[in-house]
Amino acid sequence: NKPVSISFGALASDNQHRREIVKRLVQNGVETRIFSAGNLGLHPFWYERYGKFNDKMSNKIHSNGFFLPNYPELTLKEIQYICDIVKG
Repeated sequence: NKPVSISFGALASDNQHRREIVKRLVQNGVETRIFSAGNLGLHPFWYERYGKFNDKMSNKIHSNGFFLPNYPELTLKEIQYICDIVKG
């Protein structure tokens, strides 16, 4: 079996840093998304039924996580381009 990955999860140092990185990626034509769920215990569908769930790492992923493209056709040049944008 081969793993299939269409994105690479990363963490910014804080929420503001994530916003800056995501903005730069979008401005430079690189597809990105924030973590689609993060800490499910902070979403209304969860906490309205079970109460809020707080966990240090889950909250960090929820607030600071984002995805970078990751697929076999990416060239080394494209990977470097994405890295340069993220590093600012």
